[in-house]
Amino acid sequence: MYLRNSNTIGTADVRFYMGEQGDRPLVGDFNGDGCDTISVYRPGTGQVFIANRLGSESRGVRADLEIFFGNPGDRPFAGDFNADGITDIGLHRDSSGLVYMRFDQTTGPAQASFFYGEADDQIFAGDWNGDGLESVGLYRSLDRSLLLSNENRLQQADVTYQFGEDDWIPVAGSVGDLTGLELVGPTDRPGVEVIAREGWGSAPIGQLEPHTIEEVTIHHSARSFAGSNSDAPARIRSYQRYHQDQGWPDIAYHFVIDRNGNVYQGRSPEGRGDTFTNYDPSGHFLVMVDGDFDGEPPTDAQIESLARMVAWGIDEWGIDPGDVGGHRDHAKTSCPGELLYGLIHDGTLAARTDELRRGGVALQILDGAGSLERVDQVEAGIDPDPGLVMLPVIPNLPAADVLARLAVCPGCAGG
Repeated sequence: MYLRNSNTIGTADVRFYMGEQGDRPLVGDFNGDGCDTISVYRPGTGQVFIANRLGSESRGVRADLEIFFGNPGDRPFAGDFNADGITDIGLHRDSSGLVYMRFDQTTGPAQASFFYGEADDQIFAGDWNGDGLESVGLYRSLDRSLLLSNENRLQQADVTYQFGEDDWIPVAGSVGDLTGLELVGPTDRPGVEVIAREGWGSAPIGQLEPHTIEEVTIHHSARSFAGSNSDAPARIRSYQRYHQDQGWPDIAYHFVIDRNGNVYQGRSPEGRGDTFTNYDPSGHFLVMVDGDFDGEPPTDAQIESLARMVAWGIDEWGIDPGDVGGHRDHAKTSCPGELLYGLIHDGTLAARTDELRRGGVALQILDGAGSLERVDQVEAGIDPDPGLVMLPVIPNLPAADVLARLAVCPGCAGG
């Protein structure tokens, strides 16, 4: 182990041996004494070796405590997950995307678990908003994105921005004074602003059946637009009402796109969708484009919103781009209509999706007030730009001395 007590170039202030080849180092204050020490996780056995002191050049360090946690191959990370001043152990399981946490240093099953991230994401933890609670973050090398959450639960990232290179490894910590260092400036990438359920007037929902998304399936409503787009929110309410009348817990789809390209939040993507046909929608990310595309073409705004939603979904769940299709690819139906399906079949949608994915797509669900304002505009026929925006991808971070700032380190050992 090589440690420095300042963020400057130089030789190690502390050097010592600990663990075996292949062990993963974990840094934290494991006994609440105010001093960070090194512990290691042994992936082959699921063992954590916790040390509450540092070694010296002349001798190694023996663990003060050994516990078992997780399965062989889990990826470890450390953080103060309950803000009690003592570092805890977390694990990320590639096969499922589940995060597991324990809040004490004893052998046992997880005391908290939730889905976050994808198989190849690199996980870490930090206090991203200065509230004393350390929560999960991810580095996604595919598009060099950092995804930071302020709570340890299933949710969309609170902060997303791009930084680093695809072979860099993330580390987090309070780095102190950054005077004299060159900071990365803000950049933008294509985004979608989504109208939240409360904005379009969703009814209460029932119990959803959990699933893991593996592919994208595109639907249409098979209902043509007779007039303007001003009745779009009412149409979505009618779809939800009709679906719930069938005994379903919610509208069948995860997102809905109206005639002018506005995107509406449907059922949670963590919940399996529903269908009137004979295919099983488990594992399908369902996007419905409102209209009857056997008789009318989708609008340019609908196509662009659909491409952005598909690009976002592919990156969010690590979906193979070849697993994007229409409802008719899975069941005996004309859905999503000949004129929309043609754009899927001939590669038009895939070409735009691939172009968007090169820079990444940001998704932002508008808050209650923003959603209500957007719906008021739609219903009044004003219909501004339908959320097809360039969203900032660098956050406004608090001062370095109150926040665990993030650095991305090329070639750092561990992970």
